[in-house]
Amino acid sequence: MIDAFRPSRFLLASQLALVLGGVGWLTLRPPVEGAMLMIPLSDAARTRLPQRVIDRGGQLLKMGVLPGSFVVHGRRDALAQPDMLLIAADRAACGEIPERDQ
Repeated sequence: MIDAFRPSRFLLASQLALVLGGVGWLTLRPPVEGAMLMIPLSDAARTRLPQRVIDRGGQLLKMGVLPGSFVVHGRRDALAQPDMLLIAADRAACGEIPERDQ
């Protein structure tokens, strides 16, 4: 007998995917202000990252775990750029996050 399409399995899988996606989004979403991991998406962005952070009122805290990335402190709206990815910096992914200078 051919196994027919079962909407209940599809709906359960869809709901599970939405829940996992929502939890992932909430976990990785950068704070409005605070420590964030900035990941450059191109070589040009990588060379400009430190100066851009400083120019936009942010502070470099330490180098990130990915090549060219930095853990920074600042405001998300000021630091957000099309060629950079901002995600929440947590101790699990970034190690100990130093306190920012006042």
